Amino acid sequence: MSRWLLVVALLPITVAVRWTSPPSVLAQATGQAASAVSSPWQSLTYPRNACTVNLLTDGTLMTYGSRFTPDINGSYVNGTWSSAAPLPSGYSPGAFASAVLPDGRLIYEGGEINIVNGVQSGPPFTNLGAIYDPVANTWTPVAPPSGWSTIGGAPSVVLANGTFMMGRADQSGTRQQALLDPIHLTWTPTGSGKADANLEEGWTLLPGGGVLVIDDLGRQRFVPQRLFDRWIVPLEQQIDHLAAGADALFATPCDAVIVFATNLDPTELADEAVHRRLGYKIQLGPLSVELYTRVWAAVCEEMGVAFDQKLLNHALTKLYPPSGRPLLACHPRDLICMALDKAAYDERGTRFDIEDLRWAWRNYFLPNMAGDEATRRVGFGCLGGDRRE
Repeated sequence: MSRWLLVVALLPITVAVRWTSPPSVLAQATGQAASAVSSPWQSLTYPRNACTVNLLTDGTLMTYGSRFTPDINGSYVNGTWSSAAPLPSGYSPGAFASAVLPDGRLIYEGGEINIVNGVQSGPPFTNLGAIYDPVANTWTPVAPPSGWSTIGGAPSVVLANGTFMMGRADQSGTRQQALLDPIHLTWTPTGSGKADANLEEGWTLLPGGGVLVIDDLGRQRFVPQRLFDRWIVPLEQQIDHLAAGADALFATPCDAVIVFATNLDPTELADEAVHRRLGYKIQLGPLSVELYTRVWAAVCEEMGVAFDQKLLNHALTKLYPPSGRPLLACHPRDLICMALDKAAYDERGTRFDIEDLRWAWRNYFLPNMAGDEATRRVGFGCLGGDRRE
């Protein structure tokens, strides 16, 4: 299936915006000259896997039971990790709400998962929470808002007055929000009339004190064409018009590089007037064998495994032809990761073989799709797992 980049993922639509910064700002942020060929990113050693890192008010970074301190010159490149107090027993969340409060404390709330000693603890979308005091180096459990049996992957934000607000986010479609009393660690319900569920949202504080909600459009009843109608004025005039209430209308600059990605036919998404404003359009289709090989080799290097030509040849000659599937750029990463998972599960280290690759293939693709004879011959494996992009 072809994939398009419309430059000025649809699930149906994903929007990416990169706000431009002067080179001097990048140079100050990275401590190195910004240029077209130098990256502003530098690698740091990391003590463990974690999905959230927070910048505390003293300049240190905090993640789970580890704390990162810059050197005496303020350099994070040369900083050091040290142990910090562990989270309360039974609470080790993933995909949760977090924020640094004005008084310097760090709060964690909820989590789509709660992995303790390698296994899920309790039901998903946990309602546990805790607050960290960086001076005392201690965590204190925080009870959930009244009636909240779940908190889950909660969106959250610190409001302009310093109050922490979070939304309950589970698969029930809830729209509840609550405000934290940081002294008594209690909650007050807030908000009404929200148009959609909190699940898979991001909340951002705006300069005027309002909260901008960025939602996962693929989970909402949203016609993709409406998105382009919304962007046509900012694309044309580089100015966006926003409202903070019925009587508070204002304009804001929109100096952005905008990318729309979709697997739908672009001609079905917008009319000619919109397409003129989108500018460059790039179709990304199946790869050639040469490009696919280069992607496979790059993934092997990134994953720290040896490139094995026999494994690649098996995929190209025994798996793809019978199935009729195109050589897509995402396949090497996903297949290799799944094959490595199988090898690790079998305690065979970081090398995988042809059987691991065939196992990954039949778990990655459903049988009876695109005439997948190879999958039907090897049987149907176990479906499931959480392969995050």
